[in-house]
Amino acid sequence: MSGPGYGGTGSNLAMMVAANDTLRRTAQEQGVSAELLQPYLTLMARRLADGHGAESGTGVVDLLTG
Repeated sequence: MSGPGYGGTGSNLAMMVAANDTLRRTAQEQGVSAELLQPYLTLMARRLADGHGAESGTGVVDLLTG
C-alpha cells in the first residue's frame, strides 16, 4: 500500500515512533491515560515497519483505508 507521498516539514515517522515510549512514560508520570493515543501509536509503528519511516505521520491514514 503506498500513499501519494506523505513528506512534510516536521518530524518524520521514524523520529515520532522513536519518541512514543517517552510520550507514554510522560503521560503515566503526569497521571494522564495514554489509552486514547495507543491505537495511533500502534498504527505509526506498523507504518514504520512497512518501510515508510521517511514520511510524515499522515501516511498512517493509508492503514485505515483499503
